[in-house]
Amino acid sequence: MSAIQSKNDNIGTNFAPGTETRVVFADDHKIFRQSLVSLVQNEVDICVVGEASDGEAAVELARKFNPDVIVMDISMPRINGVEATRQIKTELPSVRVIVLSMYQDKYIARTMIEAGADVFLTKSVSYAELLQTIRG
Repeated sequence: MSAIQSKNDNIGTNFAPGTETRVVFADDHKIFRQSLVSLVQNEVDICVVGEASDGEAAVELARKFNPDVIVMDISMPRINGVEATRQIKTELPSVRVIVLSMYQDKYIARTMIEAGADVFLTKSVSYAELLQTIRG
């Protein structure tokens, strides 16, 4: 399977036009990424426009869909989350990058924020808090 999965056919099916937050999930752990997608699919104001299993695919999806939010892991193949965030924020500064990481290290968090990430969350965060952060 490709590193990129587009959810283009979901656009427009579960929300009122103009009210949705368009999201890309980037995480190399397929079961984790797909679980997040499954959870948010029932939210009427959030539309998943793509999934990426590596940082390079996350950058490609950002360029293609110009999402409102990218939920980004740090440790991914090809391009890690730090470099992917840096590239995305350089090209598309309005895209909000939410880091969702297993790491709780302050140095790693600072590195991601310096790369342009807007928010750093650990994977121990609640689903409600993640939703609130996605919604801004």
